[in-house]
Amino acid sequence: RSSDLPVRTSSAARVLATSYGYGPIPMLSAYDAGTNLPVLPWNTTLQRAAPAATWAQPPYAPATTATQPPYDTRFFEQRVDHASPAANATWRQRYLISEAHWGGPGSPILFYTGNEGPITGFWAACGFVTEVLAPRLGALVVFAEQRFYGESLPFGRIGSFSPAALALLTAEQVLADYALLL
Repeated sequence: RSSDLPVRTSSAARVLATSYGYGPIPMLSAYDAGTNLPVLPWNTTLQRAAPAATWAQPPYAPATTATQPPYDTRFFEQRVDHASPAANATWRQRYLISEAHWGGPGSPILFYTGNEGPITGFWAACGFVTEVLAPRLGALVVFAEQRFYGESLPFGRIGSFSPAALALLTAEQVLADYALLL
C-alpha cells in the first residue's frame, strides 16, 4: 500500500515520503527529487545544503499502473546438491535482472541475495538499489531467489517440503547456488 505523507524536517523544508510495507514490516522512504538521495533522519547535510529544495516521491514509485515489471525474469539451471559432485540432478532457480542502467562490460554488478520469500517482493522493497545505486554506478542489477522459496523449488511445489528435500536447504547450498549463478 502506498500513500504520500507530508513530513516536516524543518520549518523550511517539505519532504514528500512514500510509505509501503512488505508483509508485516512497515517502511518509509523519503527522497530528494534533485539528487535521488534518500533523506534519512541523520542526513542533515543534504537538508542544510538545500533547505528550500523541492522534494518529491521516490523515482521508483509507479506513476501509472503499468503491467510490465522493470526487470526480466529468468531461470538458471542449478545443481540440486553442490556437495555431491556425482549427483546430476538440477532445478530451475529464478532470478530477476535489469540492464536498464548497465554500462556494459567492466561496469559493476549489484547482486541481491534472496531472502525467505518470493524475490519479486524484495525487488519492490529495494528501490535504493534498483533506482538510486544502479543509475549512479551504471550497474547491472541481479536479484536471485533463494532455493525452496517463491518459484525456486528444487523438487516442485509438493516434493520440496519433505524432510529429505529440506535437508538441502543449508547456507552452504544457498551460497553455492549464488556462486554458480554469478
